[in-house]
Amino acid sequence: MGFFQALSAKLPALKTPIQLIGFVVLVVGFLITRATNPNATLAQVSVGAIGVVIVVFAQVFEKLATYPREKRAQVTIVLFSVFCALVAFLVTAAIVSTTISAKPPVATSEVSIGFGDAPLADLIAAVESRFDVTVAWAASCKDSHRKTVIHGGTQTGSDVRDLLQALQQRARGSLKYSVTQSGSRYEIDCR
Repeated sequence: MGFFQALSAKLPALKTPIQLIGFVVLVVGFLITRATNPNATLAQVSVGAIGVVIVVFAQVFEKLATYPREKRAQVTIVLFSVFCALVAFLVTAAIVSTTISAKPPVATSEVSIGFGDAPLADLIAAVESRFDVTVAWAASCKDSHRKTVIHGGTQTGSDVRDLLQALQQRARGSLKYSVTQSGSRYEIDCR
């Protein structure tokens, strides 16, 4: 069952407007949190749980008539206090989780990439993705350069440029190129 099919299956079970609001908070809060910080799983769960707490608390009003009249105010106040405490806890957990997971990664003194036997072009694409850089091929590079198979293993370098430069040492056959860098853009110039 798809995500939207599951959502539409739950909608008929909602009986009151406040339950619908809780459901909307659950879905929209989760999606916004996921879009802004996909690594903050606890924040996503916390925001979604706030919606669940609203849906559950809304059901209290349906069952309130089953309590004796003199205890209804006390039950409502106690449950509302629990509701507020849960929401405060979940909001705090979401904020703390987002803050913790938003910290930038710690810089390391060298970079590395592990791979199996693969064409140089595939490894360049993997380096671009992993290190968020752009690698261009100079006009001197032929298709045969791009298709040269690089022996698998783990390659390290002092930086991305050094890593790219070192890959040619693992080539099957002869492969010679130089790497120039301008910011986060690299260019491979084949010889």
